[in-house]
Amino acid sequence: MNLRELIMRFESLGESCEFGLVQRRSEAEPLGLFRFASTPLSKLLAALNTDFAGLGEPDALNVELSANGREYMVSDKRFGLLYHAWVLAGEMTPEEVHQREIRRLPLLIRKLKEDLSQAEKIFVYHGMGRLGGEVAPPLAAALRRYGPNTLLWVDLADTDHPAGTAEWAGAGLLRGYIDRFAPGENAHDFSLDCWLAICRAAHYLWSQSREAR
Repeated sequence: MNLRELIMRFESLGESCEFGLVQRRSEAEPLGLFRFASTPLSKLLAALNTDFAGLGEPDALNVELSANGREYMVSDKRFGLLYHAWVLAGEMTPEEVHQREIRRLPLLIRKLKEDLSQAEKIFVYHGMGRLGGEVAPPLAAALRRYGPNTLLWVDLADTDHPAGTAEWAGAGLLRGYIDRFAPGENAHDFSLDCWLAICRAAHYLWSQSREAR
């Protein structure tokens, strides 16, 4: 399996666009609702547990320029979803971006639900600092409502958990350990080699568990 094939086996659930950029650096460009998005974990759980009902409703979507005024950002007021529109200021009007997104979001939601039902991917969640593991099991359980899914919960490494490793931490729950996350002001400054080591380790464990079924 080459690098692109490996990284295509994973799908990001947030909290930032860091893992989506890891995929881009690996020449993998999957479509994903949360690939370049962030949403509070409590809201992500609510979306999963309600089958995404109400996400992307036209009245809930807001389009505005980013803080630096260079590109459009889209937010969903109900679920706190915030993501890049990948449209520069001047390329489209806010109204045109809004119309595009109310057509696009239902397709991405349907694709994510299909991926969850097929359970052929490893779903990745990480913060931008240490999260702790107590909220990982509820997220894994929410994913498993749709099928026998696996969550890769990535947290900061420590003395007992070296960077670049992964381990089983419960039913459908893998924990990976990274040396650092990208700083908030520069998501492109990520630890690529460590991310790839985590993905290789997690994929190996996931593959072994599937073979043992």
